[in-house]
Amino acid sequence: MPNQLRRSAMPLTIRILACWSTVVVVALATCNCVAHSTPDQAQFVSIDDLRKLDEPIARIYAAPIPQLEHMAVHCWFAIKPADGDVDRWELWQTAGGPYEHVRHNLMSIEGDVGAGGTFVLREWRGATATTLIETIVNESPNYPCRADYRAYPGPNSNTYVQWMLDRAGVDYRLPCAAVGAGYRCGD
Repeated sequence: MPNQLRRSAMPLTIRILACWSTVVVVALATCNCVAHSTPDQAQFVSIDDLRKLDEPIARIYAAPIPQLEHMAVHCWFAIKPADGDVDRWELWQTAGGPYEHVRHNLMSIEGDVGAGGTFVLREWRGATATTLIETIVNESPNYPCRADYRAYPGPNSNTYVQWMLDRAGVDYRLPCAAVGAGYRCGD
């Protein structure tokens, strides 16, 4: 009885976090993913310089997830049409706005998700960027998993990003640290 009382006295958020962390560690172990690798950021212009360019650009940003910094990342899109400003699109854990969990400019373009640090995972320019931008803007309102969010196995932010890439016909796979990218959503 004393052990049972001690366990139930543990704050619910700590119990949930411990359970979620265990699930993610097991999931990452099954794909031989120990840590994410950060691409060389010197190849990417700053967000301020990006805004000045007159060409379409689509980026995938990633940020470490709190408590799982060395194992898992949250991904989102930053898109910039040739004649427009930069917008952030992602699937967020809480619903809000017209597209439920799909969020448009919820945070700043390079805003992290609580564990500190963001980085560009991949960037496209020209025709591929235009296709991605059009797909994200046009398909987000009808994204089949917009009403759902589950950290594991998905759908989550990484499921959304991979789904949009696939929908646009862009041949790119998120790294295994993007837990949930392989979750099949409405296909």
